[in-house]
Amino acid sequence: MIWLVAGTAALVLMLLGMNAFARASVATVRWIFAFFAALGGLLVAVLLFLAGQGPRLVAGLALAGPVLWRRWQMGGGHISMPPQARDRPHRHDRADPA
Repeated sequence: MIWLVAGTAALVLMLLGMNAFARASVATVRWIFAFFAALGGLLVAVLLFLAGQGPRLVAGLALAGPVLWRRWQMGGGHISMPPQARDRPHRHDRADPA
């Protein structure tokens, strides 16, 4: 019985997530993707460190470091949501043109 409840809850969460994704602006989706990518990268780094794979972690950071530094220098180093994405009304907030 617990598996039916857990499956139903997972299905409802997925449907709510898809609805939010459909209504979100492109800037919001990009911000969320960047946030989860950074969170995943940090999680992998912590797990590699805790598993005793420190040299592999340092090698991966050494390979990704120059690319990330160049991106930071070009002005793309911040992951904050742009103000125009926060202030813009969503599709469902606009008045119907008809």
